[in-house]
Amino acid sequence: MRRELKWIALGIGAVAAVACANNFDKFTFDSDGGSTSSTSSSSGTSSGTGGGTGGGCTSPFDCPDDDNNPCTQPDCLNGNCVDGVMPSGTDCTDPNNPDASMCDGQGNCVECITSVDCPGGGQCIQNECVPASCDDNIVSGNETGIDCGGPDCPACPNGEGCDSATDCVSGFCDTDQGPAGGGVPLGLCDACTGHPDCADVANTWCDNGVCTPQKSDGDACVDPEECTSGFCADLVCCDTACAGACETCLAANTPQSNDGVCDFYPANTDPESECAPDLCDGAGACAVCGDGTQQATEACDDGYTDACGTCNATCTAPGSGWSCGDSFICAEFEVCDDGFQDACGTCNATCTGPGNGWTCGDGVVCWEFEACDDNNTDPCGTCGAGCQASQAGGDCTNGLGCVSSLDCINNCNAGICGP
Repeated sequence: MRRELKWIALGIGAVAAVACANNFDKFTFDSDGGSTSSTSSSSGTSSGTGGGTGGGCTSPFDCPDDDNNPCTQPDCLNGNCVDGVMPSGTDCTDPNNPDASMCDGQGNCVECITSVDCPGGGQCIQNECVPASCDDNIVSGNETGIDCGGPDCPACPNGEGCDSATDCVSGFCDTDQGPAGGGVPLGLCDACTGHPDCADVANTWCDNGVCTPQKSDGDACVDPEECTSGFCADLVCCDTACAGACETCLAANTPQSNDGVCDFYPANTDPESECAPDLCDGAGACAVCGDGTQQATEACDDGYTDACGTCNATCTAPGSGWSCGDSFICAEFEVCDDGFQDACGTCNATCTGPGNGWTCGDGVVCWEFEACDDNNTDPCGTCGAGCQASQAGGDCTNGLGCVSSLDCINNCNAGICGP
């Protein structure tokens, strides 16, 4: 198909370009502006009669366009039809090369002229777009740094550009170092300095400047950040904090078969002496002898650790030495204990039950049953007839009991009215 409009635009300049391409210096011109035939011709053009695409033309419109090349255009030069070329960058199609889309200025329909013509950052090599290379020593294609970063090339070392953490060997893309106001790349790869720098890569922690995959339960650790679970106990990654007494994440001291699962120390053991001088109860607590509660590992516990003699100091067996009448009720063995061993009749001689011999007016105050007892049961005394309350006022004769001289006709001396 003829491209008449394009040739009108090209005009004399296009003709001159073709002439130059055909060794224009070989042509001679007469005084009328005509030319004689040249003595030689160059490739792609024709001069003289019988050359090129034919002769006998007066304008390009007289020349046939029959080479099916979208990047050439017939022209008439000195009365001869020649093959001119379309300018570089002219759109074209080539059924033999579906990727070709532009003329190269030399009569060829090609894929690219420069790398700018290649989509996705590919390189233009011999007029063909080739994918960006990861070893071409330039930032090309989807790379964020020189031969690194992006979806196709290896991760970048520190100091190279990055758009995300995955572009970096360290796993940390420091966008604070990126171009002011954003841009590509967004930042520079840098060494991580703490766990927050690794937040963009799931399940990693900062290990010596590199975001490193976190560890599974049972793996050795010194910091909770190393562990997927977030817990480091007994120097292994653990499923829980496991920070209580009598529990551990080490299988050697628990019923577990593998490290990393928190469990209790067995009863009556304490490998880490956390309960000393006591032992663990098997339920994650110390069995404290003398706390008043009999725990799983204890044979007894009265809260006194042998003060009554009912349980020894380790709560492993009953103690010895408790005594009826010591004024202390040991509940495990005694019903009562008033210190008198039945002297008042309030507790029998074995402390297994109350006594029955107390008497109001016997001169002994049995505090369990009596408020007072002064050997008097008459109104002049200071104690009532039932020994439950004191009497007020009385003129007791000499020899009768008294509390003060107010009770006596004379004076009260050592609890007895007298002169």
